[in-house]
Amino acid sequence: MRIPRAAPRAAFLVIGAAILLAGCAPSTHPAAGASGHAVTTPKTATSTAAAASSTAKPGPTPNPASTALAANAIIRITTTVTATTGAVAELVETVLAPAPADGSEGAAMSAAGCDGSEWPTEYPHPSWTHVTVAATLLSGASWPSEDPILTFSGGYWGYSAWTGAWGGFEAPCSDGLQGIPGTATGIVPADADAAPLSQASATGGSFGFVWASDADEPSDMHFSFTSCTIEPGPAAGAAAARFTRVPASDGFPIMCSTPQP
Repeated sequence: MRIPRAAPRAAFLVIGAAILLAGCAPSTHPAAGASGHAVTTPKTATSTAAAASSTAKPGPTPNPASTALAANAIIRITTTVTATTGAVAELVETVLAPAPADGSEGAAMSAAGCDGSEWPTEYPHPSWTHVTVAATLLSGASWPSEDPILTFSGGYWGYSAWTGAWGGFEAPCSDGLQGIPGTATGIVPADADAAPLSQASATGGSFGFVWASDADEPSDMHFSFTSCTIEPGPAAGAAAARFTRVPASDGFPIMCSTPQP
């Protein structure tokens, strides 16, 4: 799920996402966007800045509050998902505010297939948002490959480099599929001085987890997001008010991500 870009490069379709009741966002229907990523159109918004949590149906309950968010945390999103096989997993995404480059980012972006993309033009002097996703299999022997889960890292233009328990989805230099179980880490270029929610900021896009689909067909999603907790961090700033939204299905399955600005 991405915010619109200047010109399309490759089609990238992903099912829109909805956060659950009391601080969860509505599904949105994405269209093809530039840089091999997707475009979404959000519906309605609330001004709730507090952390939000709800449960769609009985199931294991995540416990993100067991550890406090660091002062430089933008957001933490925790969800439990139940697969078609009955397997249950917990996924936790933690996003830290942009930090100065340490010299390794250029090589990481190249390894992610970002050479030839426009990210250096969009971010001529980038700082770097760091994202960590930890996935734990709570029950079941394995997570089925037919139930893929895509992680969003918040960048407006969609550029990101991932390592660890992660798999690509349709486009290089982009967000991808979370391995379950396992931990993935990503870096996303951002302008540390940009206004929250602006194109160059670390909060210009969406965070969280959605079902990944080429067909864009809701009936193909057979697993479920059974709980969803969104916690704006101390570094969220003005973006915190946009991290939660009133529920609306829009014909799509309920998932666990923040809305697009």
